[in-house]
Parts: sequence; C-alpha cells; structure tokens
Amino acid sequence: MLKRFLLSLVVLFTGLFAASASAHPPGGKVLLNMGGVVAQSPFDPILKWGQPASTVPTHGHCFHGNKSITHDSTIPSLLAGEARQPLKSDRSSAWVPWVVGKMGQTICPSSFFRYYANPGDTLIRAPADGLRFVAGNPQNTTAATIAGNWRCGAFHAGPGPVTQTIPTTRCPDYVDANGVTRPQTYVSQIIYAGRSWNGKDYGPGLGGSGGPANGRDHFKGGATNTRVPQNIFVVNWPVSVIGGRLSSDIAGVPAGYTAHVDYIFLWNHNSKGKLALGKIIDDCLNRTDQPPHALTCREVPKPGVAGETQIVNEQTKELVTD
Repeated sequence: MLKRFLLSLVVLFTGLFAASASAHPPGGKVLLNMGGVVAQSPFDPILKWGQPASTVPTHGHCFHGNKSITHDSTIPSLLAGEARQPLKSDRSSAWVPWVVGKMGQTICPSSFFRYYANPGDTLIRAPADGLRFVAGNPQNTTAATIAGNWRCGAFHAGPGPVTQTIPTTRCPDYVDANGVTRPQTYVSQIIYAGRSWNGKDYGPGLGGSGGPANGRDHFKGGATNTRVPQNIFVVNWPVSVIGGRLSSDIAGVPAGYTAHVDYIFLWNHNSKGKLALGKIIDDCLNRTDQPPHALTCREVPKPGVAGETQIVNEQTKELVTD
C-alpha cells in the first residue's frame, strides 16, 4: 500500500514537473534569408503602385526576395514569379533605400535576412496573402522615432557600438575564431516592424511606427488587433556605406534617420502541398515547450538540391517545411 502511494507521488510530481517545464507562453523565432539584390530602382510597389520608375519622384530602392517584383506587381504575379530566396515557398519581397556613398556611388546591401518572431504572449496567426507595410518612416526627422539601429560588423558578430546613424568613421578591426585580427567587411542595420494588425495598418514597431498598408490593398476585416509574425529585418551592408547617406534621408537630418523597409508578406505552398507559412507558425512560432525568445527553428541547406533550403525544428532537427 505504501509502495503504491509513493509510486503515485512520483507519478504526480513527474507530471507537475513536465507541465511546469512546458508552461511557457506561445513563442519562438526563425531567421530567414531574403537572398541577394534582384533590382535597383526608384519605383515603389506599395506607396507608388502602378507608377513606373521614370515617373516616380522618390528615392532609390534595393529590392530583395521575389525576382518578379515590378512597379505594378500583384499577388498572382508574385506567386507565379521566381524566388531569389533559397526557401522556395517564400515569395515575399522587401526593399530598402539604397545608400549614396561618399563618392556619390549607389550602394546596395550585401545580404538581407529577417526574423519571424513571436515575442511570447499570445498565439499568432498567418496574415492573408499580400500584406503590405512599411516598417519605419521615410520622412522621419527625430531620433525618438527611428525604426532601428546600425553597428559595425555583421549582425550578432559586430564589436559595436550600436548607433542610430550610419557610421561615419572606419569600423574597428575584429578578432576571428582563430585569433587573427581582421578588418570589418560589414555594417549591419536592424529594423523592427510591428507585430499586430489593426485591420488597416500594420501595428507599431519596437523602435518606431509601422507605416500604412497599401491603400489599395488593405486587409479585410474589423478593427480588432490580430497578432501576426513580427518581422525583425537584418540588413548587412558593405563598409563602403560608412560616411554615406540613405537615398531617403532629408537634408539637414543625420544619415540613417529615415531607415525603413517596405515589405510584401507572401508565401506559397511547399513541396507537400501545405501552406509553408502556416507550418512555420504552428511548428516554430506558437511553441510552448521553449522559452519565448528561443530560436525554435533553423533554415538549413536542402539535401540534394544546390542553392535551396528548408526549415527544420532546432531541437529535433525534423523537417518543418521547404
């Protein structure tokens, strides 16, 4: 009898421990590669939709992601287009203002990544195809409303310091994994987007306000906020941007104050006929078995297919989607 009672206590406490170990709020994140530059042009498929570059009085952009992006892109045209991203179910498109270097040259990013994240307070949902938003403000003039920051070195590896403006002096050298001192080759830029949709506009970001969604293409529905994957954009630039200015920067305002990312949220089905974004949200971003800010999934090379990737569970290494 005593043995049975002790056994029941073991079972009870084991269950309580397991429950507490998994009692995290929904959360998680995954880092995704947007691929290299696919276009350089002043056209803007969100704020100046339908207007060719020759007629748009705006700043220049470097485009990443979907190769078929044009001034009059539509959801069907982008879904049918070719992805520069190595994860081929990802048909999203993102663009940033190019940097005008000290010699007047046009400079585009060396690489472009984004986190999809759930900060860990509620379940999130996939937005409908074609959510369009601007993270940051191309007319910003104040430090308090800058959407992101800059630092010397590639993201997570730079010696800093973190600044709100484009660096103006040479980046300090760094010591690599073998103890060799080397010059920096990147300046990284981080831009935060919002994480909730209010029916018309993308919600406020961590460092500023999310801009308006395309007036032609607002999401349908009521005004109740809906949590969607938060985008944290990681843009690595060559060191030639040091001392330069964004093409969107306003005269008299410090270089980099108008940092912003235009983004079209668009996903296709994976090779199994499943909606890839839904799989990422379910298996990577709504996890309760890991701390909210944990890297729950990872993009890795796709076996046997050069230049393509797939998403796997970081803990089990099982396939999530391709």
